[in-house]
Amino acid sequence: MEIGSCENSFPVALILRNFIANQIAMEHKKELEELHKKSLDKIDALIDSKKNLTEDHHEKLKEAKKKWQDSWSGLMDVLMYLETLEI
Repeated sequence: MEIGSCENSFPVALILRNFIANQIAMEHKKELEELHKKSLDKIDALIDSKKNLTEDHHEKLKEAKKKWQDSWSGLMDVLMYLETLEI
């Protein structure tokens, strides 16, 4: 059996597809992490710039930031689960 025969082409193609998919997924994950960091920086800047707000408004901003971080954690959990399924 030759290396380039049809019997070997399917596993090689599958391995190559998985490798490329993982590389693309890592690129997207890095882009999402950068977007997340920028968003948190903007939220922090907004909180810092609004010194004249009432305590209630500051609490609402902090709560919104916490919800953002919780949502981010949930998204990362889903992505890690999908990676284990190799989707």
